Amino acid sequence: MIVKDTAASVVQAINRVRCRRVVDAQGGCQKTDVYIVLPSDWRGDEILQAIHLNMPGIKEVPWDFEPDGPKVYVPRTGSASASILGLVRDMPPGSITLPAIKKELHLTDKQFKRIKDELAKPKSKLSLGLQGIGVFYKVERRGKYSTSYLAKAALPKTLVSSRTGVQ
Repeated sequence: MIVKDTAASVVQAINRVRCRRVVDAQGGCQKTDVYIVLPSDWRGDEILQAIHLNMPGIKEVPWDFEPDGPKVYVPRTGSASASILGLVRDMPPGSITLPAIKKELHLTDKQFKRIKDELAKPKSKLSLGLQGIGVFYKVERRGKYSTSYLAKAALPKTLVSSRTGVQ
């Protein structure tokens, strides 16, 4: 019953626009584009079938539609990962320990644990982002006395002869 009521309401709504006004002697109407998002189950199929039944000659065209748009990863503003990337991007070549990063960025214990877990995965978004700017995660020793840090490599310098301009 609800599906039939919905279908009737949709047909009425479609008929309220231009396709209701007759523009020629044969009873033709102006072209009308209607975009409708229906449930992807049997209810949507029944509503669409009722529309076709009540509006013969209607043309159905597929519509490429994503309700929320394409998925794109962008670090949240204020996220610990974004803060770390910003910190080491501006850092000169060298290294900085993770406890120093925790102190510098005022990370909570929970944030710090998540960051360490992400850094331990070489294919995580944070690890790949750091590798992209020449920063690598290193761990020395194991257990209670381990030291973990981020190391930024010095970029190789290109020598250019001032006389010849040859590298």
